[in-house]
Amino acid sequence: MARQYLLVMALLVAALFSLNVAVEASGVVTFEVEIVSGYRLDSPNFLTFAPVGPGQVVQQDLEIIVYSNTEWNLEMRVESYGDNQFLSDAIQFRDSGMWRALPHEKSTICAEQPATGQDGTVVNIPFRFQGGYEHDPGTYSILVEFTVVPTL
Repeated sequence: MARQYLLVMALLVAALFSLNVAVEASGVVTFEVEIVSGYRLDSPNFLTFAPVGPGQVVQQDLEIIVYSNTEWNLEMRVESYGDNQFLSDAIQFRDSGMWRALPHEKSTICAEQPATGQDGTVVNIPFRFQGGYEHDPGTYSILVEFTVVPTL
């Protein structure tokens, strides 16, 4: 009988301990995310020069805002002169202190710039138009493309 008493007591103690012991389980999850390079630029749709006569020069700055999370370059090229090829020497941009003709092929005009952060980086590009006696009166349009690319 004493053996049964001890056995019952042992089972009761074991039952009490099992009620106070919490069982836990855990797991570890690895989160993986790929951050890719991202580029954006904001620019006006038009750059309008003041009216110009033969022998006159007008200048206008173009403001572009670049957004990038890596180092970047800004490239420019003339996409189309349309029927206005005669204007190819009349419009120039200022690059490193020199006035240069607009490039027909992509040309880097702002190189090896650092990441911009969320506020972006403002790039001001001066352009000028030189009116000539060979230019017929009228309003003309030229399409110029700007592209932000990663620095290689």
